[in-house]
Amino acid sequence: MKITRPVIYLVLIATVIVSVFALSYYAGLSSTKPSSASTVLGKNETGRGWTTLNLSNDTIQSNNPQMAAYGSNVYVAWQACSDDCEIYFRASNDGGKSFGSVINLSNSTGHSTQPQIVASGNNVYAIWRDNKPGDYQVFFRASKNNGATFEPVIILSGNGTGAADYPQIIASGSGVYVSWYDNPAHPHLLLRPSADNGTSFGAPTDLNKQVGPDLRIEFGGSPQIAAHGSNVYFAWNSEYDIQLKVSRDYGVSFGDVVQVSNNIFTGWRAIVPKMVADENNLYFTWVQRRVQHNGETDKVFFTTSNDEGKTFSNLIELQGYPNVVPVGNNIYLTWTNTVDNKSTIILKLSLDRGKTFINETTKIVLNERAISQGIAVSGNHIYIEWTQPVPDPRLGQMFFIAPSQLFLTESADYGASFGEIVALSNGTQAIGSRNILASENRVYTVWGEGLPSFGKNAVNTEVIFRSK
Repeated sequence: MKITRPVIYLVLIATVIVSVFALSYYAGLSSTKPSSASTVLGKNETGRGWTTLNLSNDTIQSNNPQMAAYGSNVYVAWQACSDDCEIYFRASNDGGKSFGSVINLSNSTGHSTQPQIVASGNNVYAIWRDNKPGDYQVFFRASKNNGATFEPVIILSGNGTGAADYPQIIASGSGVYVSWYDNPAHPHLLLRPSADNGTSFGAPTDLNKQVGPDLRIEFGGSPQIAAHGSNVYFAWNSEYDIQLKVSRDYGVSFGDVVQVSNNIFTGWRAIVPKMVADENNLYFTWVQRRVQHNGETDKVFFTTSNDEGKTFSNLIELQGYPNVVPVGNNIYLTWTNTVDNKSTIILKLSLDRGKTFINETTKIVLNERAISQGIAVSGNHIYIEWTQPVPDPRLGQMFFIAPSQLFLTESADYGASFGEIVALSNGTQAIGSRNILASENRVYTVWGEGLPSFGKNAVNTEVIFRSK
């Protein structure tokens, strides 16, 4: 199985064979503008090959869906809130065409939030934060039968130092690795490994204990973990740099800190790291922002390591907030440029594991502002989705709660061209967190839909799933 990772669990990719034929598609590559007419799929309709399901189908606030897939098995977890919040789960064993019954994973008297899930073989692993012990701690449950049933809860954090935050989980083979950010007053980055599919866990490793007190989690720059084979990678942003530690023994011990960004600009801070592992390769992006921010445009960089994080290539400067998808020797990079409230989604391709990128780019030109975008790859098919705000004078310009629409476009020729734009969601509702991934020639997307509100007149939000 390819490694799964939830800060970025935006993709799970089927392997594609890179050939000269694939390169030929890019010989005449140019800007692409899909049809301006969108095909709208209703909330509970099936159209143009898409299957649509309301997974929550309740009368409370269901949002923050997380998704994982392995083979034809697809898993979705989300949080649902009324007075308190619970973590719910559903599994599909037929490529997303149907789902089993809802399972309450947390079933807690506390407040359960921030679910994360990963899958490996027949195993599904879920974590979340729960304040049942008092402070928020990291809870874990494992299923060994494709999500049909789950083992009892294991509380992984709670060593007396304070609350746990930013939980992350990955799986590789029989290895399961969970990390979190502990005690914000005196921050520590902790990781616990399991070598037996989550049946038991080793003692926590304090990953920044020897680094110093200047570790900061800011601007969304949460810790990143990845794994392949016996290697476990852990990255974070300190005050100025992106730091990396590598374990060669399944997370039992870690080596010295590697400076990935290496403080390349005096007076600039490296933030928002993203890390993806694939075989012996590591791929990083991050943002450089001035410490004394005076309106200057952020700088965005990409680098790769082809020797398990020992050395890194020269930096490649990008724009926007990119996504990285490795597929065999191919590396797909996407980001969004916005000028005068009109966005263009950029796709670039490397055929040599990120050492170089071909000069041509594919551009998806939009007439509106794109808030965020994601990408999934399966074979020669590339799927790019994004959200656009829908103006509503009642809510002003607060795009995080204003109505928004979820769109998707598909390429069947390795990204050389894209087809029509499909509007997936109900444009009268706000799109919460969303995920897209591909597995075994199928694509899955899930999101929270509704206008979040509270109190006795709260409007319910729902978890909507589409597959093709």
